[in-house]
Amino acid sequence: MRPPPGTSATLGAATAAYAAYALLHHFGVITAVICGYTGFGIARRKPVPRAAEEPLWAVA
Repeated sequence: MRPPPGTSATLGAATAAYAAYALLHHFGVITAVICGYTGFGIARRKPVPRAAEEPLWAVA
């Protein structure tokens, strides 16, 4: 059984051509892990209501 093709075969491009984009991909994963570990994130303006309290379509 053959393994699935790699990114180079799927994109039809040389590995060096997308190396910068692969670096950005890894940077995003590292940033997500750091934010998850530290608890840093985007604060909500107001809390989202629960389904029993008020339907979402009624919130403006």
